[in-house]
Amino acid sequence: GWVTSLCTYTDKHGQRKLVSGSLDQMVRVWDIGGLGFPVEVGHCIQVLRGHGADVTSLASFRNAFGKPRVVSGGLDATLRIWDPERGAHLANYVLDDPVGDIVVLQDAAPAGAGMAAEAKGGDDDEIIAAVLFRTSRAPAYVSITTPSL
Repeated sequence: GWVTSLCTYTDKHGQRKLVSGSLDQMVRVWDIGGLGFPVEVGHCIQVLRGHGADVTSLASFRNAFGKPRVVSGGLDATLRIWDPERGAHLANYVLDDPVGDIVVLQDAAPAGAGMAAEAKGGDDDEIIAAVLFRTSRAPAYVSITTPSL
C-alpha cells in the first residue's frame, strides 16, 4: 500500500530501523542496511497489524527500560503502541476522531494539557513520555507510564 508516514528507531544492536505506515492499514519495520545483519537492505522484518483503517502517523520513543517503542495513529481513531523488535501490540487508545499527526515528548508531559486517554497502572507509575496528536477537533495527548509498557 501507499506509504503515509515514516519514523526511525535504533535497535538493541545500535542499528537504525525504518518504520512505515500505509493505506493498507499496516505498520512495517524495515532493516535499512545495518552492518553485520544477515538481511537484505530494505528487507521488511516485521508487519504490525491491528489498525482498522489507513495508518496516518508514526513516532518512536524508548520505554523506561530503554527499549524502543513505536506509536501509530490512524483513520480508525486509534493510537497503538508497538514493540517493533518483537512485533508485539502493547496498548490501544480509542479516540473520538481520526489521528492526524503524532509527536512524542520523551520524559515529559505538557503542563495543563487534558488527557485523551491514560495508560493503566498503579499510583507509583512514572510518566515516561507524552504522545501528542492532532485530530480533526483539537490537539491532545496520551501519557505513557511505566511499567505498563
